[in-house]
Amino acid sequence: MKNTQHRLPKTVLYTALFLMPGLATADAVCPLFHVGIDNASDSSGNDGHGPEYTIDRNLMDGSRWSSAGDGQEISYDLGAVKSVSQIDMAFYQGDVRKAFFKVDTSLDGKTWSTALGCTESNGSTSGFEAFPFSEVEARFVRVTGYGNSNADSSKWNSIIETRIMSCTQDMAVANQKVTYISGEPVVARDQKLVGDALTLRSKLYGHAAVYPESEIVDGQFSILGNDAPKGVLYRNPKGGVDGTPAYLFRLNGGRRIELSTAYVSDDIAAQYTPEYVTNLLKIEDVYRLSNLGEYGDTFTYEWSVRFPYLPANGQEGIISQWHGRPDKTLTQDPEGNLTYNSVEEMVDIRNQMDISAEIDQGIGYVKGTQQPNGWKVDSYQRPIGELAIYDNYLYLFFRNDPNRLSGTDADSPVPHPGKNPLPYIKEGNKVSSVVVWERKLSDVPVDEWIDLKLEIKYATYSETEDKVLESGYAKFWVNGKLEADYQGAIGKNDQFPPYFQHGVYTGRGMAVDHSGYRYLVNGTPWTLKTAGPIKTSQTNLANKLEPNQ
Repeated sequence: MKNTQHRLPKTVLYTALFLMPGLATADAVCPLFHVGIDNASDSSGNDGHGPEYTIDRNLMDGSRWSSAGDGQEISYDLGAVKSVSQIDMAFYQGDVRKAFFKVDTSLDGKTWSTALGCTESNGSTSGFEAFPFSEVEARFVRVTGYGNSNADSSKWNSIIETRIMSCTQDMAVANQKVTYISGEPVVARDQKLVGDALTLRSKLYGHAAVYPESEIVDGQFSILGNDAPKGVLYRNPKGGVDGTPAYLFRLNGGRRIELSTAYVSDDIAAQYTPEYVTNLLKIEDVYRLSNLGEYGDTFTYEWSVRFPYLPANGQEGIISQWHGRPDKTLTQDPEGNLTYNSVEEMVDIRNQMDISAEIDQGIGYVKGTQQPNGWKVDSYQRPIGELAIYDNYLYLFFRNDPNRLSGTDADSPVPHPGKNPLPYIKEGNKVSSVVVWERKLSDVPVDEWIDLKLEIKYATYSETEDKVLESGYAKFWVNGKLEADYQGAIGKNDQFPPYFQHGVYTGRGMAVDHSGYRYLVNGTPWTLKTAGPIKTSQTNLANKLEPNQ
């Protein structure tokens, strides 16, 4: 195995020796040695994060294997039959969710024996976690994943790094040194974190909460994310563009630290009957009351971003996203019939069954069991748009999902930057993604504000069929220069249009600042405070929205 030295900004280099008795765990009965791994492969594909990333000595989130669905397999070829007695794995978001899996071994890659039956990680470890088993001779080690415990990503199996251990020294790699790359946590000496620490966290997600007015930041945003030190957010009152506030985001762990434009405050909730708001809270859909305009409107987003330092190799994450609001009252019964229920009807349905993952995966279960009952509910899927970092690119892409009843994240194709002429369209499972703009990270300025503007018209969709009625477009300006002008379908077949969030999502170790946000609908400046009760042209909602008027 090759020993690669890495020199990257803002990283911590962790060094371990292959021959190190100190690597023995509390459960081990012998000193442990690393076993050489020739290669890694998977059975059913992945989302672009391939199996080879689990043996590249990189502990950054972007360097992982990810595959969705029960029974997804990743296998390790040791090159020859060797003695093995433990597997160590670092799981993606392993500090906030448990991974479910089993481990098998084989001499020939055909006949397998169970080394570890159904097992789960502890859900509180961001680095390696050790899983010892009875010593066995094997050339191949296979991990079969069964998803994870996180509500909005339960179908995913994601391993950042794997190492296989033995009580017997593997002479092929004896005395070799390996260096692991990992993100550096935010510490007090980061002088760019100036201003007021914002620590208000009502919810990791905002669709199931009514916020006190005191928790709305600058009359514009609700805070979503993990508490410090995992999620760090500062507000510098005059540190942004033209003396506006700057919001400083640092994600050390967990899932996100973001500001969201979709929220329901006390003042907004007061415009509706208390019974209606209570029922929306029960089905986790209260943010449908955020009046952000309607499908068919033209939306303009203006904001600025600044990178205190550029993300390191292997880091990835979203810094701005446009997320759909699923129709949480849309159901499909076991016979395949789709129904737009009233809010009250949906409360009754949820009283009769369990809905998996806060409706995120949209699967109904017999109440109190894990037995699917044949029902489905519209689910989130991935964001409609993302300004994201991947493969050392900053890039902007959008999705088109004409399905009235959306599937899981696994159904949504993930386009990668830097590989194809733009616009680059990727399709799968009736959902398409398109990269409309990209820039190499090496060309992104450091510690300078970058002014961004997006004008977008989402597609309009049929309420009776899974299809686009009218296409849309997206225009994107960088520092006043038009750099993308895409004509095509963008959006999701929902009744309510998307909302905007910015900060850091899944980009552990990433630092980014945001400032100067403005939102316009059909050219008119727009805020939730001035928008009034939500309106819609969708006739099937006429008896479901109940403003207290």
